[in-house]
Amino acid sequence: MAGRWSEAWATVGSSPWRRAPLLLRHRPGLLAAVAGAVAVTAASVAAVPIFLSSVGTGAVELQVAERCPRATGVTRFWQGSLEEVAAQPTDPFAPVAGSLGPTNRWVVRDGLTLGASEGDGQLGVTLLTREDALEHVDVLEQRAGPGVWLSDRAVERTGLGVGDQADLAGVAVPVVGVYRDLAGTSVDDFWCSTADLLLLEVRGLDLVLPPPVVLADPETFATVIEGARVEVVAGRWSAPLAGGLTLSHAEALVPRLACGPGVPTLEWCADGQPPIAEIRGRDFVADPVYAEDDADFVERFLGSSLPFVTERTRAIQTSVGSGIWPVAGVAALAGLGLVVAAASLWFDRRQRDLELLSVRGVSPAALGLKAVLELLLPAVVGAAAGVGLARVAVVWLGPAREIESDALVGGSLAASAVLGASLVVVGAVVARRAHRLELGTPRRAWLALVPWELGLVAATVVSYQRLGEWGVPVGRGAALSRVDVVGLLFPVLFLLTGVALLARVFGMLIGPLRRRSRRWPDPLYLGLRRVARHRAAVTGLVAASAVAAGVLGYAATVERSLEATLELKARTFVGSDVALQVPAGATLPPALERRSTTVVIHRDAWADVGGRVSIDVLAVDPSTLERAAAWDAVFADRSLGELMAGLDAPRAGVLPAIAVGLDPGRVVEVGIVGAGPTRFEVDPTPVRAFPGMSKPNPTVIVAASALAPLDITGGMAETWIKGDHDAVLAALDAADVPFEEQRRVVDVADRAAFLTVSWTFAFMRSLAVVAGALALGGAAAYVDARRRERVLAHTFLRRMGLSRRAHRRTLAVELVASLLVGIWAGIAVSFVAAVLAHTHLDPVPGYRPDPVLRTATLLMAGFAVAAVLLVAVAAALAQRRVDRDDPVEVLRAGG
Repeated sequence: MAGRWSEAWATVGSSPWRRAPLLLRHRPGLLAAVAGAVAVTAASVAAVPIFLSSVGTGAVELQVAERCPRATGVTRFWQGSLEEVAAQPTDPFAPVAGSLGPTNRWVVRDGLTLGASEGDGQLGVTLLTREDALEHVDVLEQRAGPGVWLSDRAVERTGLGVGDQADLAGVAVPVVGVYRDLAGTSVDDFWCSTADLLLLEVRGLDLVLPPPVVLADPETFATVIEGARVEVVAGRWSAPLAGGLTLSHAEALVPRLACGPGVPTLEWCADGQPPIAEIRGRDFVADPVYAEDDADFVERFLGSSLPFVTERTRAIQTSVGSGIWPVAGVAALAGLGLVVAAASLWFDRRQRDLELLSVRGVSPAALGLKAVLELLLPAVVGAAAGVGLARVAVVWLGPAREIESDALVGGSLAASAVLGASLVVVGAVVARRAHRLELGTPRRAWLALVPWELGLVAATVVSYQRLGEWGVPVGRGAALSRVDVVGLLFPVLFLLTGVALLARVFGMLIGPLRRRSRRWPDPLYLGLRRVARHRAAVTGLVAASAVAAGVLGYAATVERSLEATLELKARTFVGSDVALQVPAGATLPPALERRSTTVVIHRDAWADVGGRVSIDVLAVDPSTLERAAAWDAVFADRSLGELMAGLDAPRAGVLPAIAVGLDPGRVVEVGIVGAGPTRFEVDPTPVRAFPGMSKPNPTVIVAASALAPLDITGGMAETWIKGDHDAVLAALDAADVPFEEQRRVVDVADRAAFLTVSWTFAFMRSLAVVAGALALGGAAAYVDARRRERVLAHTFLRRMGLSRRAHRRTLAVELVASLLVGIWAGIAVSFVAAVLAHTHLDPVPGYRPDPVLRTATLLMAGFAVAAVLLVAVAAALAQRRVDRDDPVEVLRAGG
C-alpha cells in the first residue's frame, strides 16, 4: 500500500503537475471559457444573499416612503417651562443621529383667540412654533422681524395683514407674514407629523375646517403663552429615519432607541430600564410603565412603527428567499453544465498530451488532478468575477443599491462553494473521459433512445397545476404573500421541455436534412454538416440561450401583467383615478371639470333573479362618464361610449341597464331599500367589469336621468376625476374646494404587499441576465473549441474555391442554428408560458376584472433583434481570426 502511495505521489509531484497552473497562459480562449463558466455559475448562487440584502433595503425604503416620516421615525413627547421653549434645545436623539434624519422640534398650544388689536371679532386659532416651518409653506407676503405668521384664511376672517398688530390670547404681537392655508384632506411629508392640526374633520355629513394655525418663532411663542398665563407647555421632538437604511441597520436601531445593553444612554433611560409614559391627548403623564421588550418601548414611547417595518421586511426577505434559492439552484446546475463543457474542451485541446501520459501509465485520477491544477487559477478568477457580476446585476436590476457587507461575505462564501464544486466536476469529467480513452470504450448510443423528455413533461404539468393552487400572491397588513416554488419553476421547466423536444426532433431530422442538403448552397450545406457533427454542443447552446431569453421574457411579461392587473383592479374599484365627495353646489376648477363626472351609488339595493340577491346600483351620467371613468377593453366587448349610448334609449316600463354578475337575457326587477318607489325593471346588458363596482356584489348601472322620474332618494354622490391623484387633490386644495376621498388605490393592495412576488420575478430577470452571459460564454467556448478544425477546413476549402464571404456565411449558419434559434425559440416559448400562467396569477381575486396579459413586447423584440446583430458580429470576428491564423502554427500547437 505504501508503495502505491509513493508511486502516485511521484507521478503527481513530477514536472507536468508542478508546472500545471501555468501551462495554459498561452491559451487565452480556453482560460476565458473556464473562467466564464465558473463566473456565471458562481454568480447564480452568490446573487441570492446579495439580492436578499437589496430586498431588505428596498422593503424598508418603500414602507418608509408609504408612511409619514414621523410614523417610521421617532417622536419624543416633551413638556417644559417657557424658558425652555425659547432656549437653544439639546437634541435628545444625538447619540443615534447617524441612523436618523434631522431632528425637528415643535411646541403647540390650541384654544387661543386671534383678532385685531382694536376690533371685537375673535377667531379661534392654534399657535405653533416649529423649526423650519417657514421653509415648507407657500409665502404670500412677509417682512423682516419677529412676530407671527397668519394663514390667508385667518387674514380673510380677521382682516389683519402684514404690519398690523394682532391680539393673540390678549397679547399684542406684530403680523410679519401671510402664508397659504395648509388645511385640507391631505398634507405633505413635513406637515404630516402635525396632521391633527390641519386635516378636515368629518361632522355628520359635513367637512369642517380645523382652526387656522398661527406660526411663531420661539421667542414670540413664549411671550404669547406667558401673557396667557400658561406656565408649562407640551411639545415634541421628531426625527425621521435616515435615507438608505439597510434592514440590519434598522433592526439594530430598535434596541439602541430602547436603551439596550451596550448602547449610548439616551435621556429617557433610567438604570437600564426603559420607562414608558402613557400619553393622554397631548398631556404628558410622568407615571412610568415598563415596556415588555424593545419593540414595545419604541412603538409606545416613541410612537414609531419601525419595529413593525423591520419585522415585516424580514418576513418579506424570508419569503423571497424561499422562492429564489431553488431557482438559483437550477441556474447553478445549468452553469455546472457549462463547466462540464469547459472541462471537455480542455480535454479535447490537451488530448495528445493526455494520450501520451496515459500510455506511460498515468491513472485517470491523476489526469483529472492535472486538469484541476491547470484550470485552478482561471476558476478562482471566475469565482471572484461571479461575485462581482452578481453585485452589478443586483445593483442594476435589484430593489435597492445599498448592499450589506454581510451579504457580500455570504455571496463570496457561496461562490467559494461553487468554486469547489466546479473543480470537483472538472476532475470527474476529465477522469471519466481519460478512463474511456484508456479502455477505448465508445459512448453508449442506447442512451439517446431513452425518452427522458417525458420526465420533464410530467414535471411541467405538475408545476402548471400548482399555479392554480398558488393562492393570493398579494399580502395585506403583516400577512405576506407566498411564492410557491414548484409553481415558480413552471417557466423554466416549460422551456426545458420545449428545448428537449426540439432537440429530439432535430436529432430525428438531421439525417434526412443532411441527405437533402447536397443540392443546397455551399454555406447552408457546410453549416448543416458542422451542426450535425457537433450536435451535442449545438443543442447545449440552444438550451442555454433559450432558457436565458425565455426566463427573461416570461419574468418580464408576468411581472408586467401582474402589475397591470393590480392597477386595473384598483382603478376599477375606485371608478377613476380619484373618487371623492364634495359639498353640494361646489364648483370644480375648469381643468378638472372637463374630466369629471358625478355618480350616485346605492349600496342597499336588491335584484330578483329567482330570489333576491344584494346588488349595487350606480346611477351615472352617460354624457360625462366616458371622460372620467377608468375603462379597459377587457371590461366588455363594446366600447364605453357604445354602452352609454344604450342607456339613453329607455323603453316603456323597462330601464336599459348594464350589469355585472347577473345572468343576461331577461328583464330583472330591481329595488332600492327605503327610497321612494323602490321597484323598477331593467333590461341588463352584461359586461365583465365596470368602474366603481363593489367586489362582493353584482352591480347594475343605469342612467341617473332614467331614475329621476321615480323620485328615488338617498345614495352617495361621488365625483370621479381622471388625472394624477396628487395633482388633482392639490388643484382642489388650491381652489379651496373641500372634499373627502372615498376610495383609494391602496385600499385594494399597497405596494409593500406586492413585494414578495414582484421581487421574486425581478430576481428571475437578474438570473436571465446571468444566463445570457452563460449563453455568450458557451458560444465563445464553442467557437474556440473548433478553432483548429475551422482553420484547417478553411485552408482546404479556399483551395477548392470557397470565398471568405461564403465561409463567413457558413459560420453564421452555425451560430444561427445555436444562438439565434435558441433565443427566438425561448422568446416564443416564454410567450406561450405567460399566456398559460397569467390566468392563474390573480393578485386580488376578490376584485374584478380577471387577470390581464401585458407582454413585454419592446423587451423581447429588442432581444430578438440584438440576437441577429450578435450572430452577425460573432461570425465576422470568427472569420477574421480564421484569416489571421497560420495553419502551420495551428497544426504544430495542436489547436
